[in-house]
Amino acid sequence: MNKISTLLLPALLMLAAVGLKAQQKSWNMSKDYSIKFSGKNVEGFFRGLDVDIVFDENNPGASKIVAGVNANTLNTGTGLKNKHAKSEQGIDAKRFGMITFVSRQIIKKGNAYEAIGTLTIKGRGKEIILPFTFESIENDAVFKGKFSLKPRDYEVTRHGTPEDIEIDIVVRVTTR
Repeated sequence: MNKISTLLLPALLMLAAVGLKAQQKSWNMSKDYSIKFSGKNVEGFFRGLDVDIVFDENNPGASKIVAGVNANTLNTGTGLKNKHAKSEQGIDAKRFGMITFVSRQIIKKGNAYEAIGTLTIKGRGKEIILPFTFESIENDAVFKGKFSLKPRDYEVTRHGTPEDIEIDIVVRVTTR
């Protein structure tokens, strides 16, 4: 009996792992997304988002988010503010063309989730917590997140840069 359970245990663990992998969904981002930012005397948006999401709402620990946005797509609605925000003292979009986020861990918090990972702006990475919600209807879903950051943490030192910037993200996805 002991020999049979020794042989069955690895097989059952492998089947469980295959079952967990099958429940994970890879999501395709639709063209319907928004990344907005706001702070004292400035607001705007980014375009050029590219995101790879593997997410299972029942097993968030096995999930992963990797995202990048083209820094050159920053738009405040004002040409001079855009120029200043993209300058070397701003996000230095010329040298650091991508702003990235890579999750290290995703956890469930009540009816929402938190993605813990590294946000890199201007070549400087800092661990952040990105709270988000997930709403799914069959093969479509929406991820919504909102967080604040301090531009100085990323050496964004342009005169007039707000102390805090709030980022609001909405990404609509479909299963692959």
